[in-house]
Amino acid sequence: MFIVWRKEWMNEYESPWSIFEKVSLANHINRTEILKTLGNAEVKKIKKNVLTDSRRELIKLSGFDLNTLKQYLGVDLSVLNKSVISNLLKPVEYYQEPISTWFPQSLNWCPECIKGGYHSWLHQFSLFHCCPIHQIKLLSSCPKCLNRIPFLLSDLALNEPFTCKCGFKLADIGSTPWSQWKMKVEIADVPVSKWIAQGKRDDSNRLLFSPLVSSIQHFTLEPKIQSKCFFNVKVTSTQDYSYRDEFKNDLYKQNCRCFKTIDHYVRKKFIKKHLKCILMLQELRKNENEEFPPICPYAYAYVFWKQTLLGREHFYNNLVISRRRPGITVATELIEDIIDDYKNRLFAHTNLSIYDSREMFHWVINRVTSELCLNYFYEWLKIAVEGAEQISVPNRDKLDIMLQNSIPIAILKHNSDVSQKQKIEIILGNEIRFLSFMR
Repeated sequence: MFIVWRKEWMNEYESPWSIFEKVSLANHINRTEILKTLGNAEVKKIKKNVLTDSRRELIKLSGFDLNTLKQYLGVDLSVLNKSVISNLLKPVEYYQEPISTWFPQSLNWCPECIKGGYHSWLHQFSLFHCCPIHQIKLLSSCPKCLNRIPFLLSDLALNEPFTCKCGFKLADIGSTPWSQWKMKVEIADVPVSKWIAQGKRDDSNRLLFSPLVSSIQHFTLEPKIQSKCFFNVKVTSTQDYSYRDEFKNDLYKQNCRCFKTIDHYVRKKFIKKHLKCILMLQELRKNENEEFPPICPYAYAYVFWKQTLLGREHFYNNLVISRRRPGITVATELIEDIIDDYKNRLFAHTNLSIYDSREMFHWVINRVTSELCLNYFYEWLKIAVEGAEQISVPNRDKLDIMLQNSIPIAILKHNSDVSQKQKIEIILGNEIRFLSFMR
């Protein structure tokens, strides 16, 4: 099959997604036909209806014959992909994350850029939440049907080029002269320009953060909190000390202390006038010959916050912290995976496996744990009135959303060499409130 294409239609930082949408438009063929035409030998043998997502992915272009692709497009798209992705990831290349962490498997796009048929790797990079060109919020679902569009060469969610299955047109460039498909890409967002220009970070300037909630804008802010003390360090006798029971017991004790501190803060600030309400809810207590009284929203928020956070099956038991059970590393079982992610990143980004800087480790993990617990209580407060009235609690999917909303939007700056005396600095997003009494 002959394919019409001019390399002049390709723009700086453009992703393969919009390139192939333009190929589809110019040649009146669907996306699967593009893949079958430009695909490698294995793809050509596979029936159209059984081509899996792994063949349709746009990062490594693993379903394509790269020489054929270069011949048709006039450029080596694989090399361009690697160059742009490598440049975007240089400041965080010490992060051992799947590529999908940084480049999600569903499309993010700028509503203005897409009008000209342009989708950029800068739109797809998870730390960029606004278009660096137009400085407007990126979209991640169809404005009409609210469905997501896969970041794949796929006909699953799309109909005609740049058109959702529901009929909504992301772009209508069919009548636009091909000469206008070339556009000038000017990055107006200063933090994005700095990110691209900075390259690899040195070892003394490591950043610990959650890619799930962080934004490029946070990296330009000045640190607001600094640890008060230097950290004592000792050389470890074995490199797997973090797996020993002594370390796990220490982590559990620190976690219990954090939770008790937050629990005390919540009870003192929000719950002290509602202690009777809590007892009535936990004990399902009511007066004789009376209906069960309305549930107090504060009691609702507190009881179910504590029950779910501690991983308890029932809310009507005495919700106290118990001794560490086998296989459990923290008392706050609901957030164990998040804490574990921070722990693993901290070990991976430093030489903590060689130098036991327990003081530094616990300071970092305790800060994250405390903020997580408090943020999660605020999530329960948001739904308390409605939940108490309906006598219902969120399902697991909604709890997961509440939990993700609780992850601190904070960046911790540290040195990769923990054998050197150092202080930890914390950069905070505008939405965050790290606890003053934890400083």
